[in-house]
Amino acid sequence: ISANILKKEVSYIEFVQEHELVDNNKKFLFTMKPTLHFHTDSYIHKELCEFSAYTCFTELMSDVHIEIVDKTARMVDVKVTVHKDTSEVYHLEATNKQTPHKFVFKSPYVVPLYN
Repeated sequence: ISANILKKEVSYIEFVQEHELVDNNKKFLFTMKPTLHFHTDSYIHKELCEFSAYTCFTELMSDVHIEIVDKTARMVDVKVTVHKDTSEVYHLEATNKQTPHKFVFKSPYVVPLYN
């Protein structure tokens, strides 16, 4: 899936999303990789940057992996990451595939939104 907004043949906003879905008797898998890109001269980019340094970006990329590895054993593996330009701003991992179970959450952008 993709969408592109052009101004005089220059891409000002581009959205691309890749995804995969597998659902069978044994497992379930859903992956998604959305990317949102703003040209530095786009109105939305300028407004986001004026609002806060935390919302200022030219490229936002995500990687979502949700998997039920074994439906019978209820084994789950989840990993979600979000990158703002070159910085990771959100990281979530949760799995019960091995012992001990794992839960990781990291994000420098959870609380502050205003400069």
